[in-house]
Amino acid sequence: MKKLWFMPFLILLLIMTACSNDTENNETASEESSEESSEEKNIENREKDDADTADTENQEESEAGQSEEESEPADDTEEDKTGEQTAADQADQSDSSSDLMFDLNSPEVQAQLLGTSAGNDEGTFEQDFITEGMTQTEVEELYGPYEFTFYTGGASPAFHGNLGVVYSERAPYGPGDDGSDSSINPDENYVEYVWYFAHITEEELINALGQPDQYDDGSRSMNGLPHYVYEGEGEDGRYFITGASTYNSPEGERIGLIKREIFDEDPKEQASSDNGERYFEDYYTEGFPIELTEEDDYFTYDTLRNFIFKTYLDSLADYYNDENDDVLSILEGNALDKIQFNKASGNFADHQNYPGTTVSVQQISEREYQITVNRTYSHATSNGQETSQVTYTVLDTNGMLKITDYE
Repeated sequence: MKKLWFMPFLILLLIMTACSNDTENNETASEESSEESSEEKNIENREKDDADTADTENQEESEAGQSEEESEPADDTEEDKTGEQTAADQADQSDSSSDLMFDLNSPEVQAQLLGTSAGNDEGTFEQDFITEGMTQTEVEELYGPYEFTFYTGGASPAFHGNLGVVYSERAPYGPGDDGSDSSINPDENYVEYVWYFAHITEEELINALGQPDQYDDGSRSMNGLPHYVYEGEGEDGRYFITGASTYNSPEGERIGLIKREIFDEDPKEQASSDNGERYFEDYYTEGFPIELTEEDDYFTYDTLRNFIFKTYLDSLADYYNDENDDVLSILEGNALDKIQFNKASGNFADHQNYPGTTVSVQQISEREYQITVNRTYSHATSNGQETSQVTYTVLDTNGMLKITDYE
């Protein structure tokens, strides 16, 4: 009986245990399900966040790209504006450069080069574009860099159109391999002279100004190239001498600078009446004399040496030997009087020149030089070959050399 009583209790206990296990299993399953659901939700949220972040980054990159695309045209526009501005500046300079072209055939230009009624007594070319006192910087801001330069007549003019500009430093600022000087400050390099620059052929010169009154084939010119001289009396009773020089251009020989000087009296008569004192006034005398050496100033040194030993002494021998009187065209004042006296004496007939040497060369003013040489010669009354040291005073008259005195 005790066993039967215990059986219902045991069955009830088993049922309750089973129910408890089901509940715990259900709760565990529920918790596991909840945890799985929560984890899935978190994963979904993270994926969504990642997706949102990616979308945001893509959107930012897209906006940045769009911003860059929008900004690029602005940069191109700025470059275009800079390019357009540079082109505009060049166009302005090109237009301004046309202001510096002056036709030699025009009456206005010829009036400044021939006669005494227009222009100034110094012979500089008057115009309103490049004027005395302007700096090289100011000139080139208006008209662009100089076209070229070369040494001539003691300076290296900067050439712009039909103007040759001589600066206070006697050369323009530049690379230094064309007659310019790289050590010059262009802000302190001031315009001193402006000459007319032709850049035409000999034929064009003669067509414009007529046949010259004097012509030199280069034997008496400073650069050994042809030189042309026009001279005469103006309506006001004054006199003018205009020299046209020649230079070597890439196209061949061309007429370069044309300079005019005006005198109150006939310069030829004045030179004789002053008993050899030079009538021509210098533009610039301060800072002279200057000792010239072959190493430092080969051009001037060699030009003067060739002028004395080849042009002058050879012509002098021809004159003394009654062959021609060409030497008289390169003599003035005292030198002319002495040579004519020597010829009249007859003592210098049968004249012969021999090789000589150069002792020294000095520049004593803007256009005047003294060259001392040892010259060897013989003539009818000499004791065979003789050597004497002679100092010649040489004047550069607008590109043509003349001897004014010797001792």
